[in-house]
Amino acid sequence: MNINIKMSDCDFYVNKDKKTVVCVIPCCEDDLYYFVRERWYDGAKVGFDMSDKLTERMTMPTSFMGKAVCSDEDEWDEEFGREIAFYRAKEKYYRSFFKRAREFMLAADHEMERLCDDLNAIGDKITNKLQHMEDHIKERAGE
Repeated sequence: MNINIKMSDCDFYVNKDKKTVVCVIPCCEDDLYYFVRERWYDGAKVGFDMSDKLTERMTMPTSFMGKAVCSDEDEWDEEFGREIAFYRAKEKYYRSFFKRAREFMLAADHEMERLCDDLNAIGDKITNKLQHMEDHIKERAGE
């Protein structure tokens, strides 16, 4: 599934006696992962290696539910109830999606900072090593 959810992607449960409609958006747990993977590589089919921490932050709930209840003063309209339930479920889905997307970006930013720190430490070691070698050469040359 992608983030452009349609009513046809959902499961609906209608109880005419209680005048309720429930909409369930199923199979959502990998949606953010695939969305990021597609955007990260512009759709290219390449590996996407991430730490377990980042993968965990991207895992969405397995489903989202929205419910519409017809009040006693209103006339029962199943199709309108389906629309209301769908939009309520969709709102929950998007709130969760973007909350996790923000968390993922913060975690990814943290991982990039850590990578930069590691690269800087390696660069410092190499610079020190080169300076040591240069000093050694000058010493041997009698300078």
